[in-house]
Amino acid sequence: MERIVLRHLKGSKAGQTEEFRLDQHKELVFGREAGATVKFDPDRDDVVGRMHARLALDPKDGLKFELVDLNSRNGTFLNRQRVTGTIAIAPGDVIQLGAGGPEIQFDLEPRPANLVKSTRLAMSGAEMAGSAATRTETPAPGGEAPKSTVGKATVERMMTGVQKESRRNMAGVGIAAVVLVAAAAIWQTNRADTVIGEVQDSTQAALAEQRRISDSLAKLAGDTKDRVAGFTSAEVFDRYNKAVVAIQFGWHLTYTRTGEQVYHRYVNNSYKDAQGNTRPIMLDGRAVVAAFVSVGNNKLEPALTLDGNSGWPIGIEGTGTGFVVTNDGFILTNRHVGSGWRSTYDNWNQLQVQGVLITNDGRIILDGNNQPVIVYAPGDWVPSETGGASLQGGFEGRLDYLNVFFRGNTTPFRTNDQPRVSDRADVALLKIASASNLPKVDLDLDAKVEPGMRVALMGYPGISAATYTGVASKDAFKKGPEVREVPDPTLTSGQISKVVTGRSLTLDGKDPTYSPWGDVYQLDILATGSGNSGGPLINEQGKVIGIFFASRARPESGERVTFAVPIRFAKELIGIDENAALR
Repeated sequence: MERIVLRHLKGSKAGQTEEFRLDQHKELVFGREAGATVKFDPDRDDVVGRMHARLALDPKDGLKFELVDLNSRNGTFLNRQRVTGTIAIAPGDVIQLGAGGPEIQFDLEPRPANLVKSTRLAMSGAEMAGSAATRTETPAPGGEAPKSTVGKATVERMMTGVQKESRRNMAGVGIAAVVLVAAAAIWQTNRADTVIGEVQDSTQAALAEQRRISDSLAKLAGDTKDRVAGFTSAEVFDRYNKAVVAIQFGWHLTYTRTGEQVYHRYVNNSYKDAQGNTRPIMLDGRAVVAAFVSVGNNKLEPALTLDGNSGWPIGIEGTGTGFVVTNDGFILTNRHVGSGWRSTYDNWNQLQVQGVLITNDGRIILDGNNQPVIVYAPGDWVPSETGGASLQGGFEGRLDYLNVFFRGNTTPFRTNDQPRVSDRADVALLKIASASNLPKVDLDLDAKVEPGMRVALMGYPGISAATYTGVASKDAFKKGPEVREVPDPTLTSGQISKVVTGRSLTLDGKDPTYSPWGDVYQLDILATGSGNSGGPLINEQGKVIGIFFASRARPESGERVTFAVPIRFAKELIGIDENAALR
């Protein structure tokens, strides 16, 4: 290896490539200061710190590199995972400076043979339970099971028994990054036959996976040929693959009185004991600790602030699925996909999972032993319904982007309009502007659903095999090709295993019943993953009867079930006269 290559993917320097000879640069500093090696625009890249992060040769191994966050205010991310301390970085990995900030792809030229392109997720063992599109139930630290929360993000979290996962994991994104890096190398360089060979190998593997999926669909179709009526799985896919869309979204929480962005407050990792001695709150060496406040009835919320220098931004980026229900562009999906701030929040980073209880004026609360009260991030906090006294007033989410992709088309429809959401279920209705007559699904708004019914699910799980294409630029002011994923939905099949009623009143002398999951269909469809939230559940008559939204798993036993919301909850969103609304 002779030089470090940095390809700017996002930010004011997007599209640029910088190279640094290793005999002149053993380390690079990213920042907005004039002294930074990799300098960013002070105004356009304002989430970047003055001296934000450092990339350097590993002092223990001259062939490896490491990335260090320089105590930046907005954090450093490697492959979308927050960097704490020092972490190894490999060619092809993507660095992000601050949430939503510039993204840079790291590479070496020529690349040493012993450095593979695989992209690792920088997660601790306690965090390796999740992804980012489907909700799961996770026990609270210490063994106490929290209140069940259902369908509150597009992240599929496994029950680890110690702490909640970080949002935007995305194992699927990690996998996609591998192929993305290889594809980018083909379109942007053509320098090395070995790189082309690796991409050809990846292509062959993807084709083999597609053949396996096709064979699986053929078997499913064969298994259902003896049915008297209804669609086979292959027929369902053929009928609706153009109407099921992939969704990319991002939002942040705002304070309605001023419109400012809201942050989760941090405090210094120290307190005064009874003798006046300064002691650390946490013993793991961290500089700051996440703060939480009590809002009554043993309920916790994050302490909020408008000061970006003393907090972590409240917001989420993720992926999901939706399906077109009218020819002019109305799309149904999950509430936690279209308006995540109205659903339970679980985007706690590693430093926010465990924090300290403070008063409304910022003083650390001590227990009877004169020790700080350590608490865990709440599992039932809904950002738009914040009731804490740290900021008096209303809170509302603001969409940073919401992109909708149709099968085979890499150009998204974009909308910043707030979706219409259900107050009773994890359902949302959004609208895209389209001049064409869009394909749509058929709904059965009053479907009678019973255990044992055969169903199919369509969506865009991130773990699914992906295909990429290079989009060559014909614009003199936009150099170089872009590598984009080609949207292609996945079909899985199974049956309704249980119909759960959220609540029933006393009837005919029977006792009332209640389920915290609400009215849901429990499924035996397990081949789902990050990004599947909002996908249509289709019966044998080819009509949508539900919307996929969550899974629940116990890794220690291998048990796992999935859930869908009955489609009847969409009635209130598409109008009282649903027949007129869907014409």
